[in-house]
Amino acid sequence: MLTLHSPEPLYKRLILHGGSALGMLPIPKVVAEASYETVIAGYGLKDLSPKERLEGLLKLPQEKLLDVPFGANMMSCVDGTEIVAPIDLKVVLNRDEFAKAAPGNQWCEELMIGYCLLDSMIFEYIGLIKETDVAARFGNAVRKFVPTGPGADAILEAYDITPSTPDPEAHISALRFVNEFIWGVPAYLLAFAWPGKSYVYRWDEPNPWEGKYKGHATHGLELAHLFLNWADKLSEKQQTLAVAISKDLISFTRGEEPWLPLNKERGRRVYGPSEKRIAPWAPLSQDDTGAAARMKKLSDMVGQDICSDIARAYMFNM
Repeated sequence: MLTLHSPEPLYKRLILHGGSALGMLPIPKVVAEASYETVIAGYGLKDLSPKERLEGLLKLPQEKLLDVPFGANMMSCVDGTEIVAPIDLKVVLNRDEFAKAAPGNQWCEELMIGYCLLDSMIFEYIGLIKETDVAARFGNAVRKFVPTGPGADAILEAYDITPSTPDPEAHISALRFVNEFIWGVPAYLLAFAWPGKSYVYRWDEPNPWEGKYKGHATHGLELAHLFLNWADKLSEKQQTLAVAISKDLISFTRGEEPWLPLNKERGRRVYGPSEKRIAPWAPLSQDDTGAAARMKKLSDMVGQDICSDIARAYMFNM
């Protein structure tokens, strides 16, 4: 999505898998520098010269590179050249400001944006979210931005988080909140604000493989189906689902309408779960996961931007 900052036309259609830059805003240079120092110190390279640091980074084993120190912000940076200013929810909601901040929404004719029900689990793997003291840390993030009024209690109740909620349960609940306000809400707002045709999909098919997140629609899972690389590991219904999303994306890249555009009809494509359905088009009001109702209620009561701020504060332990 960051290529939309370019005044030069680069493409006619854009597909955003797994969210947009609206949820994870680019950071100022000073924050990027602080994150760099945190990472370098965590890798044990703090006392080395710049040249020695580069050599040290090249020699680090992959496992160590992936073990990013907790709290380091690894987002893109507002450098004043490629990214002059971040595009946030308020900018997107103002057509003139959106066109000025992201010239690409004028030269890119069509947008497809999709997300999974639990894309947010990826933040655990890149070191942003830890499964420790979840209820306390999430509660602190909520109270920081909603110190008074019923909004804080509404958030905690909507995601079933209390001070006594065990970490495993609170972790999944907090991830759902992050997912819905870092992935879900921005996806719909961006699609509604898009001047041309826009399409939204949600991936509900659960992860079939053994592991911590088996049974959840995890980050990038639609791509594992899209390219059919693991077709021999999928059930017949899952293979049918994989073919469905492949056909839709091919149709979009050919300039065809894969389903009814969101900014023409208020609906989206829902992929899975394949045991119940394959890939129906559904009105936004039709949702059996509870996510749509939560997003609408909390957006109205607390505000979309405030909820996004809470999610980021929880992730970065602010």
